[in-house]
Amino acid sequence: MDVLFHIYSEYFREPLTVWVAWDFPYMPRTGEYVNGWIWIESKHFDLALAENLLTEEGKALRKKEGLEMKDFLYEISISKNRIESLCYYKNDRGGFDIHLHINEYEGCF
Repeated sequence: MDVLFHIYSEYFREPLTVWVAWDFPYMPRTGEYVNGWIWIESKHFDLALAENLLTEEGKALRKKEGLEMKDFLYEISISKNRIESLCYYKNDRGGFDIHLHINEYEGCF
């Protein structure tokens, strides 16, 4: 099943979107948390796109922390991993695409 993650963060100029082939036996529910490596390690993840979406504050923080981009994204995902909403959309293949909206909460970063 295809799941489109929309990751909202103050470190991105607009939401980062990543398609993930969801191979888990259950879907997370609104209010639950999803580990960032699920979308960071997706074969559809575009590291260059994520880097281009960084705000100046995000770029400065990454530089200050001295992190590789994937590690920086994981640090962001630690506090930006709560599912705010999920929506099901019928697709052309006779199934459904699911859109998960990952929102910020007052967290670690």
